[in-house]
Formats: sequence, structure tokens, C-alpha cells
Amino acid sequence: MEKKKVVLTEVSGVGEKRESQLKAIGINSVDDLAKASVEDVAKRLKVSPKIVAKWVASAKQLQQK
Repeated sequence: MEKKKVVLTEVSGVGEKRESQLKAIGINSVDDLAKASVEDVAKRLKVSPKIVAKWVASAKQLQQK
């Protein structure tokens, strides 16, 4: 059975604007986000690591579905 492709905007806290910012730094999928370094993403987007950690956790949960 083929896995449904999950888009970045399905990650809790990630909207269209943030999705564009993530893609600009090379994070193009939920899988990319799940594997990303929290500190690196936070620094590159100038946001709190706590926020990025929530995105990464949400991305990992979406991978499980």
C-alpha cells in the first residue's frame, strides 16, 4: 500500500509562510524536518529551538501514520 505524501503544512505550527521559509533552507518534506537539527533550523530561521523541537516532534508523529 502506498504511503500518503504528507505536506509540511500538516505539521503542527507550520503554515504556508513557514513552509516557504523551511523550503528556502532545504527542508522540503516532513521526512526532512523529522531528521533536521533543531538547533540548526532554529538558528537559520531565527526562531526559538523550543518551537522547532515541537515541529520536529510533530513531523515524527506524522511519519508514524
